[in-house]
Amino acid sequence: MSMFAHGKILFLDVDGVLNPYSYPEYGGAERDRVTRERIGRAFLTEKTDKTTGERYIFCNFGILDPRCVDSLRIIVEQTGADIVVNSSWGSEALKEALAEHGYGLEEKVIGHTGSHCEYGVLGYLERHSMPEEDFVVIDDEGHYDPDFWYRSRIVRVKDKMRDGLTMELAEMAIRLLT
Repeated sequence: MSMFAHGKILFLDVDGVLNPYSYPEYGGAERDRVTRERIGRAFLTEKTDKTTGERYIFCNFGILDPRCVDSLRIIVEQTGADIVVNSSWGSEALKEALAEHGYGLEEKVIGHTGSHCEYGVLGYLERHSMPEEDFVVIDDEGHYDPDFWYRSRIVRVKDKMRDGLTMELAEMAIRLLT
C-alpha cells in the first residue's frame, strides 16, 4: 500500500528551477567569488542522508532564488503537495539550503528519486503505486521521453537561464494537482 495514497507529490529538479543561472549570486564575477569562498570552506563535504542512511557528497552552492522559492511555496500551500527531489542535489541538500535561508519548506521535502531523469520518477511512482492525478514534475530539461505516459504531468521551466520557477508555472502545477 502506498504511503502517499491521499497525498500529492511534486517531483522537483533544483538547478535551473529554484536557482536560475542568471540569479545574481550565480553569475559572472560574483559566482566565481562565491565558488572560491565555498571551496575554501569545504565546498565538497561527505554527508549522510537521514532517511536512507546513504552517504553522499554535498557539492552544490546551496544558492536558491527567493522568487522561485516563493513560487514553490504557493504550490505547496495551495495543494498540500510534498516534495520529492528529482535532481543531483538530493533531499538532504535541498532541506539544508531551504533551512539555511529560512524558507520553512524543508519539512515538505520527503524523499529523492535516486536519479535525475524520467526513470527516477517512473521508479518512484511504481514503488508507491501513485495515481496519475496525484503528482506533477517540475524540471528545466527537455530530456523526458515524449512517449512516457506522464508527459502531460510535466511543468517545464521555459528559461532556466533567466526565470526559473515563475508564478505562471506555479499556477500550471496547481491546476494539475487540484
